[in-house]
Amino acid sequence: MDSKTGPAIFYTLIDLKQDDEITVTDEKGTALTFIVKKQESYIEDQLLLMKFSRQEQAGI
Repeated sequence: MDSKTGPAIFYTLIDLKQDDEITVTDEKGTALTFIVKKQESYIEDQLLLMKFSRQEQAGI
């Protein structure tokens, strides 16, 4: 979510397209690269229930 101090980390997420690569660096300096496989939209309240349920592993 955005705040009064500016946009949140995922502010430009909507600009990503299929096959785009996202590289995230953790606190130890290890780079993790993710590839966009598809785009989906969810109602905010349903997102966690639909994508990150205990019955399945998170597909991040």
